Amino acid sequence: MVESFGDEVNGLEEGDYVIPTMIAECEACENCTSANTNLCLTYPLSRSGLMLDGTSRMSIKGQKLYHMFTCSTWSEYMVIDSNYVNKIDPSIPLPHASVLSCGFSTGFGAAWKEAQVKMGSTVAVLGLGAVGLGVCFVLFLSFPFLEKKRRGCRIFC
Repeated sequence: MVESFGDEVNGLEEGDYVIPTMIAECEACENCTSANTNLCLTYPLSRSGLMLDGTSRMSIKGQKLYHMFTCSTWSEYMVIDSNYVNKIDPSIPLPHASVLSCGFSTGFGAAWKEAQVKMGSTVAVLGLGAVGLGVCFVLFLSFPFLEKKRRGCRIFC
């Protein structure tokens, strides 16, 4: 939930429910408008542990603290660039919303975009954590029940 934000932040209000993302999207650059990748050119993936301007917004006793992959998830508070959060419906229970940010979207994206699972594909899902559930969700969306039954496809999730 957004507790506070800086003067240059647009589109967020105090009390908004958000989930952090490792990869931002400006929705305007060549990559964001492509169907092939979502690695934004305007807000690139940072591996330095610092904000995009090379600074840190946090310190302890004068020593700089670093972020993990642009967002410090699973922490009570975080400082994050507003381009790396997505607003969510406030009626979603927060424990359920937390898996959407990384695990579920990783499994969903891997099956849908990377593996491009199609009818007739053989898919093994090892584990039903957030990633595995994301893969299963793609399978259920891609293959309506009658198609699965008629073509002998079995999905065990």
